[in-house]
Amino acid sequence: MKNQYLWLIAMSSIFTTVCEAAPQGLLTAGTYLTTLYHFTEESKSTPRSEKTRNIYAYVNGESKVIAKVSPNWFNVLLMEGQGRLVDHRIINYSGSMNGTYYFSEADPLVAPWGYGIHNRPLTPFRSVAVDGSIIPVGSKIYIRITDGMPLPDGSIHDGWWVADDQGRDIRNHHIDLFVGNKNGSKVLNDYIHSQKIKTKIKVYPAD
Repeated sequence: MKNQYLWLIAMSSIFTTVCEAAPQGLLTAGTYLTTLYHFTEESKSTPRSEKTRNIYAYVNGESKVIAKVSPNWFNVLLMEGQGRLVDHRIINYSGSMNGTYYFSEADPLVAPWGYGIHNRPLTPFRSVAVDGSIIPVGSKIYIRITDGMPLPDGSIHDGWWVADDQGRDIRNHHIDLFVGNKNGSKVLNDYIHSQKIKTKIKVYPAD
């Protein structure tokens, strides 16, 4: 019952409207390489070997192993940045030190899809990863190509997103749209017919 409750909370966050109208004060506009990323689940991954990789976290100031996962899912988790372990814990990539990758646990009631930068909860079809030196975190972003996109609940996207995240490989004029699960990837791919496209955006300051 608890897992069903958390799932309902997660799904209800997908379609939260961020903006009712265009904010004031255009910060920048231009053409950006646009890609997508999603939330990954260990339970839906098929191990390719009996080997495991340790998931490390800093707990009370010490480096500790908090899980062991298959190498192939570890690589997917590292690329996407957030996911759910088979024991239902939600974890986020938090950085690396001396060649070791570290993760942290997310509060499922606050961030059922994990956190972006500065512990900003991610929202499918609203959150965007950006290069913070180009687009300030928290900025509202109008992505024209997504205005009018049908969403899984039958509603229509209004084109507005929020710079909630940053990524290791998101540099310069590149943005990465968070689409929730893999079904969200299909929704976006079916609409723009690509996983990578150059599109025009407008960036406005946060409230």
